[in-house]
Amino acid sequence: MVKTLVDAGPIIALWNRGDRHHHWAVENFSSLQPPVFTTEPVIAEACHFILSSGGSSTALLKQIETGIFEIPFKLSANAASVAALMEKYAGRMDLADATLVRLSEVFDECQVLTTDYTDFTYYRRNGRQVIPFLAPPRYATPG
Repeated sequence: MVKTLVDAGPIIALWNRGDRHHHWAVENFSSLQPPVFTTEPVIAEACHFILSSGGSSTALLKQIETGIFEIPFKLSANAASVAALMEKYAGRMDLADATLVRLSEVFDECQVLTTDYTDFTYYRRNGRQVIPFLAPPRYATPG
């Protein structure tokens, strides 16, 4: 079974009705079977943006508590691999993206749900493998 790993962009878009990817995020999340996997840096990034846009991250945290979002990633166990990825993609890759790429290496059969089409087209896992991802069409207009 293909596991879905989620980036901060779709989480932010899900809670922000004004986000240009909101409808895309709602449509994609409604078709997923829980749990959806992510990492704590992704959640921290999503919470920051949700709060800065005037929203509340309480519902997101509740979804972690109830198991809709699952966080199987332990940074301390993956720090060397994450650091190597961030060094390889220096200036382009942040901690949240690095943890998702690393998690995609751990879960071989996965796809990343992201709004970051450009970076996830560029990143590679296990050295040279393309990372399967699902993103909104690059030049879509808000719906």
